[in-house]
Amino acid sequence: MLGIWCLLSVLVPQQLFAQQAEYELSTPSSKAKKYYLKAEQAFIETNRADAELYLLKSLKADEQFVEAWLLLGDVYGELGKADEAIEAYKKAIDISPDFFPPVYYFLGKLNYKAAAYAESAAYLRKLISYSNIADDIKKGAVDVLSRAEFAANAVNNPVPFNPVNVGPAINSDADEYINAIRLDGGLLLFTRRFALPDEPGSSTFMNERFFYSQDAGGLWMPANELMTNWTIADNMGAMTISADGMKLYYAGCSWPGGLGSCDVYQSDLIAMQWSEPTNLGSWVNSPQWDSQPSVSADGHELFFVSRRNGGLGGSDIWMCRLLPDGRWTRPINLGENINTPGNEMAPFLHPDGKTLYFSSTGLVGLGGADLFVSRRDESGRWSVPKNLGYPINTAADEINIIVDATGKKAYISALKDSGSGRFDIYSFEMPGNISPDPVSYVKAIVADASNGIRLPAAYVITNLETGQVVAEGNCVLPDGSFLAVLPSGNDYGLHVQFKGYLFYSENFALSQHSETTPFVLNIGLQPIRLGAEMVLRNVFFDYNKAEVMASSNDELTKLANFMGENPLLKIELGGHTDSLGSEEHNLQLSMERAEAVKKILIGKGVPGRRLKAIGYGASKPVADNSNEAGRALNRRTTITLIE
Repeated sequence: MLGIWCLLSVLVPQQLFAQQAEYELSTPSSKAKKYYLKAEQAFIETNRADAELYLLKSLKADEQFVEAWLLLGDVYGELGKADEAIEAYKKAIDISPDFFPPVYYFLGKLNYKAAAYAESAAYLRKLISYSNIADDIKKGAVDVLSRAEFAANAVNNPVPFNPVNVGPAINSDADEYINAIRLDGGLLLFTRRFALPDEPGSSTFMNERFFYSQDAGGLWMPANELMTNWTIADNMGAMTISADGMKLYYAGCSWPGGLGSCDVYQSDLIAMQWSEPTNLGSWVNSPQWDSQPSVSADGHELFFVSRRNGGLGGSDIWMCRLLPDGRWTRPINLGENINTPGNEMAPFLHPDGKTLYFSSTGLVGLGGADLFVSRRDESGRWSVPKNLGYPINTAADEINIIVDATGKKAYISALKDSGSGRFDIYSFEMPGNISPDPVSYVKAIVADASNGIRLPAAYVITNLETGQVVAEGNCVLPDGSFLAVLPSGNDYGLHVQFKGYLFYSENFALSQHSETTPFVLNIGLQPIRLGAEMVLRNVFFDYNKAEVMASSNDELTKLANFMGENPLLKIELGGHTDSLGSEEHNLQLSMERAEAVKKILIGKGVPGRRLKAIGYGASKPVADNSNEAGRALNRRTTITLIE
């Protein structure tokens, strides 16, 4: 019972003892005084049970003995009997409202903790009305009053919240804590905490293990323990997974070679096995406690919680960035907009790259730890955190939240009557004012177009406007696919290649709207052989013109590199149009476009003798020209291996 009871056990007796030295006790009953003094001595000796007994006898002798009620309230507080403490203090006020003004502070804090927010605010306002209150008490009262007023308003204006238990496939009679959900929503990671016998016939201890469940058409499959080919002690936790499903980050505590009590580690998915833990090193980890990692969707930012020197107090959220050489920068504290002298915990950066959810005991809330959201602007500054509201937050501790890529569904761990009796995982629909920006993603399986054999092809996704690589890797998820996030508001180009095959390209135009529908692709790569053909989907032209747009540069650079890697190839560059306009015009336009692409490739070092430009006009449609969607597919540039 740290906090209020530390204050009570010092302040109340000292105040009352001072009164005894200067004044007579308020009771005329000698019996009440006798038992009160015995209680006082027992309280000093931390004998709370005897103190309670003597005070009850004292009050039996005189029910109007205000000092006895005050001290009894303090004793009940020390015994963890908050309701009884409130009633004792209220009795003292009923007898003499102005006898000991700090009692209103104690009642304010007790009622706030009990979620009686309106009552808490009333008591604290009463305290502040006194002119002779010590500055430290008044300052504390003002702080709790702001929390009580916020909480009362939150309860009177609840946010939509209808948590649904995710079911027995995941939840059990043990504690389940949500850790992460893969970008496509197909894999859920969680920690299960349960009691195991230490040794036969001995007491039990709490053990934590990582589990996962896979989505099968909207239903979660029975959870399996996340197995690795390395063995480590049980003292590990706070796991998260990268958006592409290729990296695990987690905390390991008191491991050999560790730098502090807990460090952040990483494992990579290699040949369907999770690699042995790699300590992220002294630029990330400190000699203190480091835990609860969260990685950005592009893998370039790592958020985590630390109690290292240089923080604002308690545990703070820190962030570091990935360097080109694969190392992490030294962490920076997220600053006073996020961190407080209390504890900030469980950061989760949504795949939109700018919406941060976290838990805090220091920010104004409903009591204990509450969940908050902050958004990062274009300059990198974090907004003032917003409490997620009641009843998502309550007087109990709310520790972490995970939100899916759509921004519409969230997952929390909670102890509810509708659950298994312990902490279960629940999902709920996110209220719009606290939801992140929706993001889309691309999930693709790459195979040989001739025989269907899956290929561990390399992929790169580029922002077509800036040329910046936003994701890259290989198709090595267990189902042979890859995953990558596509934040709204930009246009992206996808490039997939594997040795011995023509590369594949695709584009995702998200600049004009917030597309949330995922792009699920089955990509067939064409083996390098005579007649193999592919579409250059990231080569663009202005309407009815032959000038190649700047956003085509990345695609043509990759084609030039492909030609350099295969010096014996000769290709045909085919220009194609839709059927609008005259046949003569379309043939001319398509030829000019093919020649424009050829000219750029020559400028990038491809010998002209290896390039043949042909315009086909509208003679080779691949879709219906009667609608715009079909016409857009027909307007294309192709390459065909001709030698």
